[in-house]
Amino acid sequence: MHAAADTFHGYPRYLDMLGGEFRRHGPETTVALRVKDPDHPVTRGIRPGLSVVDEIYQFQRDDPGRVHLSLALARHPETGGPGEDPLGLGAPPRRGRVFSTALGHRADVLEAPWFQTHLLGGIPWALGLGVSGRWAAPHA
Repeated sequence: MHAAADTFHGYPRYLDMLGGEFRRHGPETTVALRVKDPDHPVTRGIRPGLSVVDEIYQFQRDDPGRVHLSLALARHPETGGPGEDPLGLGAPPRRGRVFSTALGHRADVLEAPWFQTHLLGGIPWALGLGVSGRWAAPHA
């Protein structure tokens, strides 16, 4: 979680599996979360527009055609300009599933019930455990 996209730079297979690569982050800031898929297990506990203070990663190599974007920002974390910066990615590789979240730098975020629900939705989903409905099988 949080720093998964800031590891294994120079290993395209890992970065392709993850669905994005850390480019940079600015100072910790308050952002409003944009739930892109309210039915996905990773977003079920997050109410749209929830504000959070965290260290917000900005990505490179994120290809919306290769990943399922479940959580995003509606505005750039530093400029406030329009954009759709990813926060929660689910990249289905050929064998298995990947769940990654860019949130979780701060202790108060880690301890927040909504974030724990976020993790407890993503981990079992990535493992293929206890998942029903349209997310029971890996998506393309």
